[in-house]
Amino acid sequence: MKHDPNALTQEDRLVVEISTGKDENSLRTVSERIYEKTGDGTAKLVSETIDDDFKKTMTAVESAEKQPLMGAGKAEAAIEVAKLAWDILKETRPQAIAKGAFTSVLDSREMDPLRYPNAKNFKSDIYAVNFKNVFGTVVAGVKLRCIGTYKAQKPPGSNIPDGDYLPQVAFDVIKAEAAATTSINAVASVTSPANVGTADHVNPQVFVKVDITYSGWFKSETANFPLTVQAAAAWLNDHVIHTCRTSRGNVGV
Repeated sequence: MKHDPNALTQEDRLVVEISTGKDENSLRTVSERIYEKTGDGTAKLVSETIDDDFKKTMTAVESAEKQPLMGAGKAEAAIEVAKLAWDILKETRPQAIAKGAFTSVLDSREMDPLRYPNAKNFKSDIYAVNFKNVFGTVVAGVKLRCIGTYKAQKPPGSNIPDGDYLPQVAFDVIKAEAAATTSINAVASVTSPANVGTADHVNPQVFVKVDITYSGWFKSETANFPLTVQAAAAWLNDHVIHTCRTSRGNVGV
């Protein structure tokens, strides 16, 4: 067979795909970016497909300004995020929640999440991020979901405001894989909280952004997705998987 010098090889293209769904059987793609190597060895984004609502959520997170700590109406207390960023994956290995891979959104005077009673568990949809070669083979990928506790009440006897709090926001890694010579790292970060409740009945809300970085034979590339987490209503991104409006376009061709 004669070799085609113009044929793409495994090292010439990387497809970055984000899918989401209620479970692993209902995943559908909401974002796909295709990169190709140029003659000088750099990578160029040649096409992108993204769900409109997913794009809106991404834009909301990207434009969210870091807000000052919110006054809570009593003794100048403030809603505070215990940790603004934490590792989810290191070299494709999940980081343990038990060892601190989570954050809390509480009153600054009561930062022990175990003191907040009546918390309820929540979990988001599954997010799958895959990095594929020119043949469509997944060379690295992760499936995960946001989990935690919400709607917790103030500690007994405490003078902080009534309302709802978030004792834990974390991620459950369902599956993480990477081919030889490749790896993925994932980091979660949150904005400072906004109080979407009232001064005397607080309801903290944060944007959570997950950055997943692939390192391997093609190049280092990062994919990310956002979630909105609220103390009174848990996870607010259901609209992402219930719409199928898509915008398509070529970039830099």
